[in-house]
Amino acid sequence: MAVHVTSPRIVLTGASGFLGSHLHAALFRREVELCLVTHQRAPSLAEADSTTKVVSVMTPDWIDAVEAFAPNCFIHAATRFQVTHDRSDIPLMVRSNIEMGTQLLELAYHHDARFVTISTAWQQYEGFPRNPMNLYAATKQAFDSVADFYRGEGLDLQRLFLFDVYGPGDTRKKLVPLLVESARTGEPMHATSGQQLIDLTYVDDVVDAVIGCAMNESPATPTDSVLKSGTRSVRQVAEILGDVIGAPVPVIWGAIPDRSKEMRQDWCLEPVLLDWSPTVDLSEGLDRVWKSEGLRDHA
Repeated sequence: MAVHVTSPRIVLTGASGFLGSHLHAALFRREVELCLVTHQRAPSLAEADSTTKVVSVMTPDWIDAVEAFAPNCFIHAATRFQVTHDRSDIPLMVRSNIEMGTQLLELAYHHDARFVTISTAWQQYEGFPRNPMNLYAATKQAFDSVADFYRGEGLDLQRLFLFDVYGPGDTRKKLVPLLVESARTGEPMHATSGQQLIDLTYVDDVVDAVIGCAMNESPATPTDSVLKSGTRSVRQVAEILGDVIGAPVPVIWGAIPDRSKEMRQDWCLEPVLLDWSPTVDLSEGLDRVWKSEGLRDHA
């Protein structure tokens, strides 16, 4: 199958999410032809740009609308993330993490388009392939199996496995935003033991890797790759943020039980993406997050 990306016409999913919004902004600056597929209202950049097409999956003919855009590349960043679940969560997780992406894979295959998909290291608990640590990771693994079918039929599939992504503007209930909020308010953060490991990559470095996979005329092989920036304990992350702001972050360690499945030792996933390495170390990245909130001078 031939892939033509010299004049990119890119479909991006997940533009209302954290990583997706940064991908959207970066693609917007590159002035590529762009179609956003979203569950929600159009992101602000699209509202200001009449050339960006926005398709809502809530409309019955959304697949036809994406096909009419005639894309030559898909970046599938949409995901339904949940650490735990109950029965009521299952339909939405399946629709978001499996069904929607499968519809787009079918379009990509029939239109000779490249498909860049983003998977999670949580699919490889303790470093073992196809060993999801929760239902969220299991649905992502199921989608990867569907994508592998299309790859076997000739689809140009580029897959990136991510650990944790952080950066300015993150409103998710994730480690870095929670630590920053605790530092800002002075209210102690109730945390687990903090002994578990975490691998944090600054969002701009992830965006560069994703867009590189999407727009590289001759993508490097293998087409499954991992982005790693180096593991630290959760306590070490809090200590580094404290160094950045000049005061300890108030955390009550051990107030919450550890989950049964955690990263206790570094997961050596392979292969790391060729010709890529993180440019923003954790100290600099946390400093950028802190400055973005106007909080550089700690009260």
